[in-house]
Amino acid sequence: MDRAVDEEMQQAIADTLRSTPGVAGLHDLKTRKAGDLVLVDVHLEVAGEMSVAEGHQIARHARERVLAQHPVLNVMVHLDPCEAQGLTKAV
Repeated sequence: MDRAVDEEMQQAIADTLRSTPGVAGLHDLKTRKAGDLVLVDVHLEVAGEMSVAEGHQIARHARERVLAQHPVLNVMVHLDPCEAQGLTKAV
């Protein structure tokens, strides 16, 4: 049966993701452990004005860093734009 990794490993993965250049934040970090395999799903926040290509490079780099530093089989990254400081969404 699938289960999440322990809090220590989840925090270590989050720290690796947050320290990736270009990552402004993250949310909805989910992990699944099936036997010895770990799968990660995360939403990374990047500057909203960057190009799709730039965002893709950041996501790829973040994924590669997690795979290199942790016993993780795969990382699914979703990109979300972060809001600029001092600005709010119009309702």
